[in-house]
This record gives sequence, structure tokens and C-alpha cells, in this order.
Amino acid sequence: MKKKYFDSFSFICLFVWLTASCSSEVRYKVLSFVFDGVPHNGNISESFASDSLLTDTLVASTKDLPHKEQSSFYVHSPYKKRNCDACHNNAVGQKVPSQLNLCGSCHENFEHKYSEIHGPVGAGYCTSCHNPHKSKNNFLLREKNKYLCFKCHDSGIEEDDIHGIAEISDCTDCHNPHGEENSFLLKKTSCYKCHDDFSKTYTYMHGPAAAGFCYACHDSHKSDSRYKLSDKNQAICYKCHIKNRILTIEAHKDAESADCIECHNPHGGNDKYYFN
Repeated sequence: MKKKYFDSFSFICLFVWLTASCSSEVRYKVLSFVFDGVPHNGNISESFASDSLLTDTLVASTKDLPHKEQSSFYVHSPYKKRNCDACHNNAVGQKVPSQLNLCGSCHENFEHKYSEIHGPVGAGYCTSCHNPHKSKNNFLLREKNKYLCFKCHDSGIEEDDIHGIAEISDCTDCHNPHGEENSFLLKKTSCYKCHDDFSKTYTYMHGPAAAGFCYACHDSHKSDSRYKLSDKNQAICYKCHIKNRILTIEAHKDAESADCIECHNPHGGNDKYYFN
């Protein structure tokens, strides 16, 4: 055992001696290889980011680096201040038990804000998507939005011809990455960025369209049917409307083999029955 400690002590002494005898540039490269967050020549100029997650997210511009290495980082405030104990239990690298409670002490706690929570948020794995120290991406994201999502979600979505815009947009243009009021985490107004807002067209609105629940009838990524419907027209309608009751109405006596949208507009109309 004594030999083991002696060897460790000898290695540390040798490492310190070597780094101390090197030039500042070489010493920085050696130390930064072993340790995280080593300042370059002790001079990192920092300024506030105008589009930061909260005011505690900063941009550090490494102007003192060689030109080819210059870059900008978003830096988490506790990390910038070397206040490790704010997030760690008295030891660097040892995280507090709950990331959800920890992050929620400074940032908005999404757990009680939405009825549907994104998996990593609900499980308290904030660092699955966000780097707790620094990142070149806004909001301290580990990667650009789309490619971060594809680590867990099927990247084949991008190749789908259903929504070609997905190739040039980020998933968060339509989905809330933390939570929403629906299981797909779709923002209520996301469809209206490209499609008509029927509330401005019709006097009477069909319930799902009025509530912004377009996904109740349309499958935005996987459907091969016309209008990207999630099922055959009648089958979709009968998920909410009771078939036996519908067919007992005199006006519907011959409607069993017809599609509902032959007579009714699925989004709304200027009469309460949404007649075409």
C-alpha cells in the first residue's frame, strides 16, 4: 500500500514539475487536456448574451486564442464563477441527487406547468440536452436542436416527404422541448405557421380545430394518406362521434358507405353543422 501511495505522489510531483517548467501555451494545453475549465492565460473576456436562456447564461469570447481557435461559448453562471458547490455536493463531479430540483431552483420548473412532459424533463435529466458548464449552442444545448433530437427520435422523419420543411427547420419550431398540453408536445399555433388558421375563416369551428389539436386527425410525419390523415375519413370521425347514433339520424340513413367530409367540412363552417 505504501508503494502505491508513493508512486501516486511521485507522479503528481513529476506532473507539477513538468507543467511548471513549460511555456504558458504548452502548460495550458496540458492542463486543459486533464482538467475541465482551465482559463487560457487567466484572461477570458465575457459579456452577456442578449438571447440567453436566463440572465445567468453568458457568452465567453476567447479572443486571446490563436485565430483558428477563436470561438464563442455560452457559459452557465455558476461555472463561470467557479461556484461548483451550487450544483455539486462538496465535490467536483459529484452531482446532487435531483437535477429537476436543482435546475428548478434557478430556472422555470416545467414539471407543474404542462399536462404532458418531455421524457428527459420528467425524469430530471436536464443534462441530456443541456451542458451544465458551457456550450457553443444557445440555451447551452449539447448539439444543434434537430441533431440533438435525433439522438433519441427517428432521424427518418427528416427524409419523410410529408413535411419537407423538417429538412430546413428545427423540431422546436413545432414542438415544445419541455412539455405541452398534448402527447406530441405540439405548440398550439405551430400548424398555422404554414397552414390556414381556420378560426379566421369560419363562424363555427370543429372542436379539434378550434382547440388546435390538428394531430387528432392528421399524422404530421408518418401518414401516406391524402391530407396526411391518421386513418380513413369515417374511422377518424367515429373516434369521437358514435357511429350507431349517427346512422339512426334520418339524414344519415344512406351515409354508412360515404365519407363524412363529402357533406361536412372537418375544420368548420358558417353553420353549426359545417356543411360544405
